[in-house]
Amino acid sequence: MARVVALGLFLIGAHPHPLAAQESNHPWSLGLVAGAETFRGASHSSDPEIGGDASGHPSADLRLGLGLTRRLGPIEVGIEVTALSTYLEITAPSIMVQSRSQSFTRTRLMTAVGVPLTHVGRGALLVRLGPTVDAWALEGGETTTLFGGAGQLALRVPAGRLGVELGLGYAISESLFNTSDLPGGYERQSLRALSLETALRFGL
Repeated sequence: MARVVALGLFLIGAHPHPLAAQESNHPWSLGLVAGAETFRGASHSSDPEIGGDASGHPSADLRLGLGLTRRLGPIEVGIEVTALSTYLEITAPSIMVQSRSQSFTRTRLMTAVGVPLTHVGRGALLVRLGPTVDAWALEGGETTTLFGGAGQLALRVPAGRLGVELGLGYAISESLFNTSDLPGGYERQSLRALSLETALRFGL
């Protein structure tokens, strides 16, 4: 068994992934990130007197950010900072209400490890996983720090020093609401987010 593992590691080293070979002259890259993010969870109520199966969470919105990535052989490690501004949204089976009077901003710090899964033409399909730290600030109120995790499946197509990416991501963290913030009949839930993201990565 040990010989099989050793042989596998040798073959990986002897035949690097095509994407790694194309980017070997630029192990560092700076990324410009833009994406759309939609949320679920945060708070929930099953009380029929207040609509049944209702939830309060941030509304879908756009996020922008910067990232720095370092390639280490076939894998990459990176750090990314993004910012998002959004509003409180209340949803129930028959209604959806957005409260523009309650706005939030979120600043996210994420570190991630990326691994190529397979090559697609000149590009590659990668998976990224890592922890997140989110600072949610209510306009005119307190800032809440939440810890969580995120994953992303990304298609990257390199063109010299420039790489273009399209990624689909999922993230989960604690609720940004305290129990005391919620009206009667509501309870805290984990905050979940689905995102669609594009990025331009410049080799340094």
